[in-house]
Parts: sequence; structure tokens; C-alpha cells
Amino acid sequence: LLALLPGIAKIYEGSQEKGERKGDPRGAFICAGAQGIPITPNQRVLALISGGIDSPVAAYRMMTRGCLVNGVHFLNSTNDTASVIEKNRRICERLSSVQGRFDMHYVDISTLQSQIVANVPNHNRTLIYKWFMLSLAAGFDDSSFIVTGDSAGQVASQTVHNISTLYPTICKAVIAPLIGVTKNFIIDEARKINTFDFSIQEGADCCQYMMCKSGANLMMGRRTLDACVRRIKLTELKVMKEVYHDGELCESSEFIYYPQSGMRASNNTSVPSPLVPDASNEDDAHDVVYFDAAAGTKIAKEVTMAMLRAPHGNPNSMHMSGREARMAVEKVRSQLAKVMHVPANDIIFTSGGTESNHIALNGYHVVREPWSHASTTGNSNIPAGTTVVKVVDLVNHETGSINRNLTRPEGGRLHVDASQGLLKVDFGSLDLSEVDSITVTAHKINGPVGVGAVYLRDLTCNKLFSGGSQ
Repeated sequence: LLALLPGIAKIYEGSQEKGERKGDPRGAFICAGAQGIPITPNQRVLALISGGIDSPVAAYRMMTRGCLVNGVHFLNSTNDTASVIEKNRRICERLSSVQGRFDMHYVDISTLQSQIVANVPNHNRTLIYKWFMLSLAAGFDDSSFIVTGDSAGQVASQTVHNISTLYPTICKAVIAPLIGVTKNFIIDEARKINTFDFSIQEGADCCQYMMCKSGANLMMGRRTLDACVRRIKLTELKVMKEVYHDGELCESSEFIYYPQSGMRASNNTSVPSPLVPDASNEDDAHDVVYFDAAAGTKIAKEVTMAMLRAPHGNPNSMHMSGREARMAVEKVRSQLAKVMHVPANDIIFTSGGTESNHIALNGYHVVREPWSHASTTGNSNIPAGTTVVKVVDLVNHETGSINRNLTRPEGGRLHVDASQGLLKVDFGSLDLSEVDSITVTAHKINGPVGVGAVYLRDLTCNKLFSGGSQ
């Protein structure tokens, strides 16, 4: 281990006894061991390094928990960036001495900040700036989560209310190791890891450029956040990367970061698709009024963003990405169950209304109305004596009339095709006591095509096809 981390080895060899600090916490770090069991060995995280006192301490504390930490700093090239970069270099040297290697990225967001100044009210700018920092960091690389130096209530952007507004909207988990500690504790920790003297050096960082000129940053709600963010168009950002080994800067490079597409390329690489959507392609730009919502709806922007931020793992896998995906699936299942007023465990997600109807009706003798959806026709080869399933359309797709007569046939089953009724009819006002299955679909309510669900009472159905155990 000492051979892999020569900077720490020097401190270790210079100690007369194991565990002797000699004024440098790195000796204690290697001799006494990490401060607790690592969260997950070799887990990469990205720390927002502002150049202040708090963020280096937050990064250090994650290192002591076994995480591999890299850093990102957002700067404004119109300011004096030399002094900012220089103080951050001293901090990075200290952090790399602890970890062995530390990759630091400087992202130029001067054009983004100019847009925020022009389009966002003065009292909201700092919070919107912080949101973009978190959002850009979340899409910057494949780190597991983001680390900040936030401490509850220390400044206006770190109040519990504003943190609760900002953090949940970011597509990756945001970890704040210092959230409940005092400023004095953070300062003491910064002195121990020898970053304090560098952090207090003056530098025209981008936070000062975005500082509220008069009054305080107000509490921001989700609607205000969404409204402000929509006014900003992201373009490509220049990035300088510096790699530190054992307290020394070893290499430096530059590349372009394309935040919307998630692409990173060199300065000579072109991007095949536009970074900013062309507003001329929007329906409202051509005065088109869409009246066929019963057949299908346009996917909402909020839905698109939620899909882009969704975990990518297999929900049935045991690794972290799989567990994150499972949590996301179960959260949506629970939300849908509340809307439908049915048990969450009896809901199955499908590829749409057609598959949902087939799962609910397969193997039964179907009785339906002529105007019901073709997918409820059923199999004509069902033998005599098979259980009867009555199909009811909750909302007629032509007239919009609501059928509240949800009565199960004697000795049979009742299936409700609610594809036209989800979020339009209050399921809580319906008597679902005799309903055995319900079909819903997403593309009728501004969701994506190819997503549906079926409620099956006690998950009772005839197997449609074979698959995995899940």
C-alpha cells in the first residue's frame, strides 16, 4: 500500500512511531486506517470544489470513507481566473497527497452566467446558478454521486428549504458530508488537512459574480425553479482537466463538454446533433392546435427530463445501479397505486394498453361491447365452460361518457379498460370492490408511447408467455 502511495509513504517513514501525526493528518490516515468502513470500495464520486473552506473538507471526508474522489470547479473566464486556479491547485495538491491521484476539472460557464444575469431575477440568481452547477456535475461523468460542502443554514442557498428544492431535481444523488456540522468544526478540519491557508486566499471566483446585489436570496419553490431554468439554453462548455499525483501537477488537457447530449469530445470533434432544440419545430410556433388527445398526447417536457434522469440499471440486479433502478420502479408503482386506489403489489408494468388487456383476458371467455378496443376481443378458440370476463370501458373513447356500473358477472370476472380514464376520473369515487383487473396506459396522459400497466387482483391471470423468474 505504501508503495502505491509514495507521498504517504514519505510521511510514514518520517514518523518515529506508527500513528505519529507530525503535524500532518495523512500520517494518521494511513497508520490509523480510514475513519470507518468504506461505503463501497473504489466508488468514484465527483466533488464540487469551490476554492473555499468547506468543499475540500467534504472531499477529504469522502476519501476517508473509501471513495475515489475527483473534483470540478466552475469558473468565469471573464474574471481573473489565474488567481482562482492557483489557489485551487494548492488545494488539489493536498487532496492528491491523501488519495494518491486527484483529477480536477475547470469548467468555463461564463456564457451560462451571462444568461442567468439577463433572464433570472436578482434574488433568485445564486440559487439558479447552484442548480446548474449541480445539474452539470451530475451529467459530467459516470461518478456514482455528487459531493458538496453544504452545511445547513450556513448561507441562503444552503437553508433546509432551498436544499430540499434543489437536491431532488438532480439526476444523481447529492451527498453533503458537512450538512450538520458547525463552521468552527469545518475550519478545524481544514487546518488539519492543510487546506485552510489556501482556501482563505482572495480570488475572483464565479460565486462572487453571481452574488445577490441587494437583499437576500429568497426561499425558492419548485415552480420558480422550473420557470427560471426554462429561460436558459445550454451550449458547449470548455473544460480544462488537470491530473495530480502525490501532491504534484503531472498533466493538463482541454476538451469540450456538451451538457445536453452528455457528449464529451476534443476541440476538433463536431457534434452530430444540435445542442439547443430549435423552437421553430415546436407545434405552438406554427399555431397548430392539437385536438386528438383521446388517441395520443404529446410527451410532457417534465416526463422527458424524468426519463433522461432515470437509473439505467436492471431493477433485478444486486449491484448499486440495479438497486437504484429498483427503487425508482417501486416508487412509480406506489405512486400509480395511490392514483388507482389499488394495492401496489398487484400492479404490473407493461409495454402499453394492448399488452395489459391481453394479460388480463388471456385464457378467458370475453364478453365486450362493440366499441371496446380491439385488443379486448379475446381468443375465439376458448373451450366451452371457460370463466367469463366482462370488459367495461371506464371512459368511452368517442363520447367521453363515464361508466360507473362496475358489476362483476355471476361466477365470472370483471375487467376495466381505463386507458382513457387515468388522471381524468377520480378512481377514489369508483366502487372497485368487484373489479378483478384494470388497464392503464401512459401515452394518453402526456407520457411516453410503449408504457402501460395492469392491475390484477392478487396477481391472478393465465400466463401469456414465458420469461425470467421476476
